[in-house]
Amino acid sequence: MHCLANAQEPPAKHRPSSTTTGPTRHQIIIPVPNVELTLDIATTISEINQLFIDNKRSIRVTTVHLAYGGLNLSTSIVPDQCDLDLVTKFVTPSISGSTDAIIPCSWSFLKILDVPYPVTKDIVTQALSVASEPPIGLATQLRIMRNSKHSDTATVWFDVWDSQSRANVKKLNRCYVTISCQQCWRWGHLTKTCKLEAICCPHCSGPHSEQHHWEYASCCKGNPKANPPIPPTIVDIDCPHVPICSNCRRKHAANNHKCKFWRHRFDTDWFSRHHAEK
Repeated sequence: MHCLANAQEPPAKHRPSSTTTGPTRHQIIIPVPNVELTLDIATTISEINQLFIDNKRSIRVTTVHLAYGGLNLSTSIVPDQCDLDLVTKFVTPSISGSTDAIIPCSWSFLKILDVPYPVTKDIVTQALSVASEPPIGLATQLRIMRNSKHSDTATVWFDVWDSQSRANVKKLNRCYVTISCQQCWRWGHLTKTCKLEAICCPHCSGPHSEQHHWEYASCCKGNPKANPPIPPTIVDIDCPHVPICSNCRRKHAANNHKCKFWRHRFDTDWFSRHHAEK
């Protein structure tokens, strides 16, 4: 018995959920700030249910009360968009201004690791809209934090509207963006999986680091035998010679943010089309 007890697998560790527990979806919320419940509840329920019957909808309203910053209609089933449109049309003449009937949702919080830095909120938002179809709505503003003072990557935190089944999280979970190798400066693979044995300079593609470009690159070493002699580049001065990008072959360094590869780093389809054209 003692041996059998030790052979049992340890209990699985509890994994916290990234989705908050939201209110039931068997209700319709009509955001109306500073509203007072002066309407006849029985009449309102009767009129809304009659509207559903006239439009051959199976949903029914059971109660009406104030909650979540507006009117709350408890329903028999989860409403769909057609039901929400009917309720919006019903309540619009009775209130000042415009409003939309909505269903309460849960929140899911996610993060994106190793995002190339610097990066703007607009770029990340665009990448998220491309990653899912239809686009997932953000519940709050993005939060971008550089991984360290000397790092060229950042972590992005964001919240999305979701359901308890985590439907939106499943669309985005383990999605990847195209990354740039920090050894050969080509796009599409990790530095630790790079097949190039020696490090590559992003300025001239030589077998040295960018930090020692002026010391080992032929363009910066100078040529005293030339006529007239070419002096070497002064130490700690940026290379004055025109670089060539190893990716697009334009006149800039391979790690320059002006490169079209950098601009499309969130668009994996663009990289697929680019490699297919080769």
